[in-house]
Amino acid sequence: MGGLAVEVKNVSRSYRRAERTIDVLRNLTTSLPSGSFTVLTGPSGAGKSTLLHLLGTLDRPTEGEILYDGRSLVKASDRELASFRNARIGFIFQFHHLLPEFTALENVLMPTWIAGGRENADRAKTLLGEVGLEHRLDHKPSELSGGEQQRVAVARALIMDPALLLADEPTGNLDSHTSLEVFTLLRTLSERQAMTCLVATHNEVLARMASRHLAMDDGVIVSATVT
Repeated sequence: MGGLAVEVKNVSRSYRRAERTIDVLRNLTTSLPSGSFTVLTGPSGAGKSTLLHLLGTLDRPTEGEILYDGRSLVKASDRELASFRNARIGFIFQFHHLLPEFTALENVLMPTWIAGGRENADRAKTLLGEVGLEHRLDHKPSELSGGEQQRVAVARALIMDPALLLADEPTGNLDSHTSLEVFTLLRTLSERQAMTCLVATHNEVLARMASRHLAMDDGVIVSATVT
């Protein structure tokens, strides 16, 4: 399928709090080439999570538009956005949000159940193998380490074969060694599947390992580098 090419055009996002308007993103323009692996950095409050939520169609811009392979979803209904999101976009968060009563395999399969599609246990097992957990299929989250739980979350994000993978501080709760492992895994999987990937992180060491680096501050992109 290949990765989604994403264009962000003059996007702003504001929120009303009591009598105040808070401008989180301000006329932001950037792009993610198809199949690219990009790291997004910036201080807390810079707007990284808000941008990822907009890119993931979990929220809508106050102004501007986001194009996916040239297609604007500005006028899409909530149902259309949900369908697009489930079919084309994968999410990984700092807190893996695994369901504690389900096994690793069942957690990975969860998006297919929600979508009402055919269960693909073989695909889920393959993904868990790719993240090094082929021996942990029947283990519940409480029986897994933090790094293993995040690897399950990575496999779950990939079960629907997304064209765009968004990761918001995916290594924020992990030690430096495990952070490097998870980050390297994301980069490898992105390259192998020609999937567009954007990873938000505070970790400057990890950021220097990416070929594309966007830096945010105060709701705008302050630098974009390609090495």
